[in-house]
Amino acid sequence: MKEKFENRRLSGALRIKLERDDHSCGKYWEGDKAEMVRQMVEITNDYKSQGYRLTLRQLYYQMVSRNYIPNDQNCYGKLSSVLDDCRYSGVIDWDIIEDRGRVPFTPYYENSVADALEKTVRWYALDKKIGQPVYTELWTEKDAISSILKQSVEDYTITVGINKGFASSTAMYEAYTRFMKEIKNRRKVVVLYFGDHDPSGLDMIRDIQARLEGFMAKGRHQSFFVNDLDTDDLENILYDNRELADRIDKCISAKRVDETLKRTLFAQISVKKWFEVKHIGLTMEQIEEFDLPPNPAKFSDPRAKKYVQEHGDVSWEVDALSPTAILDIVRTSLDEVIDYDALEKIKQRESDEIEYIRSLIKNME
Repeated sequence: MKEKFENRRLSGALRIKLERDDHSCGKYWEGDKAEMVRQMVEITNDYKSQGYRLTLRQLYYQMVSRNYIPNDQNCYGKLSSVLDDCRYSGVIDWDIIEDRGRVPFTPYYENSVADALEKTVRWYALDKKIGQPVYTELWTEKDAISSILKQSVEDYTITVGINKGFASSTAMYEAYTRFMKEIKNRRKVVVLYFGDHDPSGLDMIRDIQARLEGFMAKGRHQSFFVNDLDTDDLENILYDNRELADRIDKCISAKRVDETLKRTLFAQISVKKWFEVKHIGLTMEQIEEFDLPPNPAKFSDPRAKKYVQEHGDVSWEVDALSPTAILDIVRTSLDEVIDYDALEKIKQRESDEIEYIRSLIKNME
């Protein structure tokens, strides 16, 4: 809702001292405030027309990706100030910007049984994972894109994990518990991961895979994986995982075989048949396709040295992607794991049960 509280100045010259020299504008960036306001209105209206809200950071990266402002922390600060001017002046909708760190809580309540049934009709949904051969979750390090990711999977009842950086030990153990229920029911588990292309963002893929594989291969379910392993699994998985194959060879060829280590290694082989982390974004191909704006790599990150060797001294954030691009990336990835025939059967059952609830409401009238 556009609601005006104050008259703020929305025009005039802007001159921002940058944290670092920009190749195109040196130490200072100069612009017109009225033009910046027009650009911000353009972006927020675009998001609103698609049914999305933005965080301040998303708005900033959309401004950067369209070459409206330089990618600089001081420009980020000025954008925040201009955004406040726009909202207090009634130029930009207050509801279009969200602050995910400060969300109020109200306990659940209903006004009547009839109202509860009406709400049930609007929100009733069956678990679309029923009948699916693969159990899928979508994980990201960035809370800023969580609302878009949630929309991308709401038709599939897929869990979205928001890690806000490296996942905590508690979150990883809870995921392990969820995944083991599915694996013991003979369903492969796939985690689709969407994060920044920077030293930590890429390392999170390795971290998720390694920690969850460790829980599975070393924990109380180790026997399940050891007993499930067959000769074909052994040959195929070791062919694709030479490091693991070398460790097994060393263990078996040792003068005194460590049976505990041997069981763990064989369990790890079996785990790879049942569990996988797929990196769906950001990839270099996506960065080039969408021409995303670069950031300096964080050299204070202990993972920076290896990253710079492979990718150079720049990084990219998912916030710079448009909602449409994020949706397309996720849905293309889902096409590889979703059984659409099974999905349609559940949707038909859901539709039939919604009609039944509507009949209950009519009988109450």
